[in-house]
Amino acid sequence: MKVFNAFMKVMKKHFLTALIFIIVFLFISMQLANNGGEQMSFEESRLDIVVFDEDGTARSEALRDYISDKHKLVELERDDDVILDALYYEEADAVIVIKKGFAESLAAGRTAELFESYHVHDSYADVFVKNMLNEYVSTVKAYMVAGSDTDSAQTKTREALSKETEVKMLSDDNGSEEYTEWFSHYFQYLAYILLAVMISSLGPVLIVMERREIKERTACSGISPMSRVLQIYLGAGVFVLAVWLVFMVAGAVFIGKMYEGRALLAVLNSFVFTLFSAGTAIFVASLGLKDQAMSLVTQIISLGMSFLCGVFVPQSLLGDGVLKFAHILPAYWYVRANNVLVGTEVAYSASEVYKCIGIEMVFVVVMFAAAVISSRRRRC
Repeated sequence: MKVFNAFMKVMKKHFLTALIFIIVFLFISMQLANNGGEQMSFEESRLDIVVFDEDGTARSEALRDYISDKHKLVELERDDDVILDALYYEEADAVIVIKKGFAESLAAGRTAELFESYHVHDSYADVFVKNMLNEYVSTVKAYMVAGSDTDSAQTKTREALSKETEVKMLSDDNGSEEYTEWFSHYFQYLAYILLAVMISSLGPVLIVMERREIKERTACSGISPMSRVLQIYLGAGVFVLAVWLVFMVAGAVFIGKMYEGRALLAVLNSFVFTLFSAGTAIFVASLGLKDQAMSLVTQIISLGMSFLCGVFVPQSLLGDGVLKFAHILPAYWYVRANNVLVGTEVAYSASEVYKCIGIEMVFVVVMFAAAVISSRRRRC
C-alpha cells in the first residue's frame, strides 16, 4: 500500500483548502440550526434623519411625528458645514427641510416643492426618503379629494401608512417533518461545496500522483501499473467518502435525529452528486493543469454551475433560456430533486426524484469515462 500511503501524505498538504470550505459551511449551517431553522423575517429600514421645520405649524408637526414613527430623528445644528459633516461621517442618513408655507400648500392641494433635502449624491437614503414623503403627501391629497379636511386627512394618512402587512412564504407542499425547508437548503448548498472541495483538494493531489517522476519511482519499486492505479483510486475513494460522511453526520446532528423518509432520498441524491463531483475532479486533474489554473477552474465550475442551476437563486426565478441550458448540467437535476423532496417549486413525487437521480448517474458515468479517456490520451 505504498502508493496509497503516498497519496494520503500528499492529501495532507492540500487538505487545508477542503477544511476551510467544510468549516465555513458547517459553521453557517450551525448558526441557522441554532436559530431553529426558521424563515428569515424582514422589517422596514430605519434611517437616521434630521428634520428642520421652517413652517412651525400643527400640520408640519404632524408630518414630523409620522417621520419619527418610521425612522429615528436626529437633532443637528442648522449649519451647512455641520450638516455636510454629519452626512459625510454617516451620523445622519438624510436631512429634510419642511419649507415655510407647507400647511397652506397642503391645504390647497399643492404637493410640489414642499421640501428641501441634504443628502449624499445618488444614495439609497435619498431615494427612500423622497419616496416616503411623496407617499405621504399623495395619500393626504387622496383623502382630501375624498372629502376629508386637511387635519383629518393627515391623521388618516398616518394611521393607514403605519399599518403593517404580515408576509409568509408558502410552498406547494410545505415540506415534511423529516425533510423541512431549512434542511432542504442545507442539502441544496451542498452542491456548491462538494464541487468546490473535490476540485480544489482532490484534483491537485491526483495531478501530483500523475507526475512523471512519481510514476517512474513507483515503476522502479516493482508495483504494477494496475496496482498503482487501484491504490490511487482507493485513496481518492476514502477522501470522497470521508467528506460526504462529514456532511451527512453534521446534517443529522443539526436536525437532532437520524434520516428517514424523504431525508433518505436527499442523502442518496447527495451521494450521487458527490460521485459526480469526484469524477469532475478526476477529469480536471487528467488535463494536467497547474495550481493557479486549478483554482480558476474550481471557481468557474462550482460557482458557474451553482448560479445557472438554481443553487443560489431558486429555479423558479431563473429565465427560460437559462433553465433550458441548465438541463445539460447535473446540478440542475440535483436541485430539482431537492425541490421535489421539499415541495417548494414542484409537488412531491418519489418517481420524479428517482428520475432526477438517474439522470445524475448518467452524468457520473459520462464524467468518469471522459476522465479515463483523457488520462489515456495524455499518456500517449
